[in-house]
Amino acid sequence: MTNLYIQVLKNKFIIQILDNNESREIFLPEKNFTTKRLLVGNFSAAQDCLSKAIKRLVPKKLFTRKKAAVVMHPMEMYEGGLSEVEERILNELAFSAGAIKVALHTGATLTAKEARHKIKDL
Repeated sequence: MTNLYIQVLKNKFIIQILDNNESREIFLPEKNFTTKRLLVGNFSAAQDCLSKAIKRLVPKKLFTRKKAAVVMHPMEMYEGGLSEVEERILNELAFSAGAIKVALHTGATLTAKEARHKIKDL
């Protein structure tokens, strides 16, 4: 299983593979997914971008892609906490892009060790 730390920003994903390195890659959507009121207001645009990113980062086994466990971390537009709808959007976004385990995190940026710990606790 590949472990990923995904930071969600306005029209951008920053993804770190937690298993083997500390480097982060930035992925930009073909079409904006952030709206005036929601970090992920255009689900299909966000899903397309995240699916392509995970497909590129997660190695393929013989015939199928390895599974991914992810920490989804909204970095903006969560003042006052996430609503149930926003939590569901982020969970569904990760699952539809290929994750089999998802942890949500709000607050300070996580270290790789902290993100791995969140995944381990799932």
